[in-house]
Amino acid sequence: MAQKLTRRQFISLSGASLAAVALNGCSVPAASDQTANEPTQTSNKPQPGGVLRVGFADMPGDLNPWFTATAVDSVLKLAIYEPLVRYDPTFEIEPALATSWETSADGLTWTFKLRSGVTFHDGSTFTAKDVVYSFGEILKPANGYMGSKALSFIAKVTSVNANTVQMTLKQPNMDFLILLADAPSAAFIVPHTKTVKELIKRPCGTGPFKLKEYQPSVSTTFVRNEAYWDQGLPYLDELHHVYLPETATQVAALMSGELQLLWQINPDSIAVLQKSPQVKVVEVPGGFYQPLLMSVKQKPFEKIKVRQAMKYLVNREAFVKAVLQGRGQPGNDQPVTPKAPFWGNIPPYPFDLAKAKALLAEAGYPDGFTTTLLTSNARPGMTESATVFQEMAKQAGVTINLKQVPADSYWKDYLTYPMATSSWPIYPSTDQIFTMAYHSTGVWNETGLKDPILDGLIEAARSETSEAQRLKTYTKIEQLVHDEGAVIIPYFRSGFFAHQAKVQGLVYPPNAQMRPHTTWIKES
Repeated sequence: MAQKLTRRQFISLSGASLAAVALNGCSVPAASDQTANEPTQTSNKPQPGGVLRVGFADMPGDLNPWFTATAVDSVLKLAIYEPLVRYDPTFEIEPALATSWETSADGLTWTFKLRSGVTFHDGSTFTAKDVVYSFGEILKPANGYMGSKALSFIAKVTSVNANTVQMTLKQPNMDFLILLADAPSAAFIVPHTKTVKELIKRPCGTGPFKLKEYQPSVSTTFVRNEAYWDQGLPYLDELHHVYLPETATQVAALMSGELQLLWQINPDSIAVLQKSPQVKVVEVPGGFYQPLLMSVKQKPFEKIKVRQAMKYLVNREAFVKAVLQGRGQPGNDQPVTPKAPFWGNIPPYPFDLAKAKALLAEAGYPDGFTTTLLTSNARPGMTESATVFQEMAKQAGVTINLKQVPADSYWKDYLTYPMATSSWPIYPSTDQIFTMAYHSTGVWNETGLKDPILDGLIEAARSETSEAQRLKTYTKIEQLVHDEGAVIIPYFRSGFFAHQAKVQGLVYPPNAQMRPHTTWIKES
């Protein structure tokens, strides 16, 4: 049984203590000769200059600073924009555009002191006006941004003076700073003189890189922000995001040196990559998972018994072996990783073919049914999971027709199918997971399930000051998702990345929100 950790222990183990390790290509990760989130050669002084080319399977959906539909969106925008606070690889909060903050005794009023001497990419000076304007846009429900849901507990943001802002909350939120820092909330600050239309055409932030060129489906090119407030950073002259949907093409490009870094790889690519002495493979332990989604808006998944039958069809240990080559642990159909402080000890559905068939018969499908499952190689594990589940479902007379689409178009309409695969990293905020993906109004409610009891529990948990009581509430939430939810989460897994050995100073947070501001190229 996994041991529950305190928030502090979880933060520690989610980052540097769970080292990003170099693998030797064996079926089980070997001991590491590389420490997490540190330069490969720590005695070397960072060298300024150079170009880093990073390979992605899919491309961002929009250059709108407050729209982050996928993790690739977040990675792009983290290069250009910054929030008031950010977190380091261990999820500890640290200053960004705010240098300090304090809160009232009731947790409803937060005051942020802003960093002075910061300029936007267009040369304008950063002030409190920009913060007030940005949050006004972020929180406006009509805009439909992720932050309007994740940060909906913010009542107002006001300017105290040019270097100070105050935020008033509707109710306390124990994860407030984490939510401000997390890229999916997209609490990025932009100039108050820029409209969204202008920012989509010409992004303008305070971040370490400026956008030079954006070619949809091809690449994004960034150049160093010479006026960046963190003196000496970034080291790179240029950063290129290159979009290559085929895994074999990505691997070949890294081994040839055409790319210097691959953002997320499949475990089955490790052995090939380890053949090159110039390539390092790193593992970032965490809570990545690829859920199988069932749309409650489409037959037969509107019926709870059908959804439960599908869960009984999953042999979770076999799933881990087949999809992850043993590099993972079975999941229990709720999204909180077993090492998290608010993980509820809920046993997973056992593999029980007789129970699955009985439930299908009770739901009106004694001979099974046929459905379509959409998948893609947009993230490692998605296609493999779909294929493995297709075979498992056959045992109960359930025919699953797989439809695979290219990575660059997958996220546009994946929720229109009765079944689909998805991909999620670990999130530092349990509230964020449930608010965005399981609340009735969640912007990433992928299955369409709406349950007022679940909504009420999610809303209650976020303002509960007692960690023991929060654990009890979150356990109830997780039990509901496990029992009634329309997701199958067969495993939790690590994230795998690969890079040329000359790439130094990489930062790999456990949620894959890569920030290359400290990355540099070691030239021989």
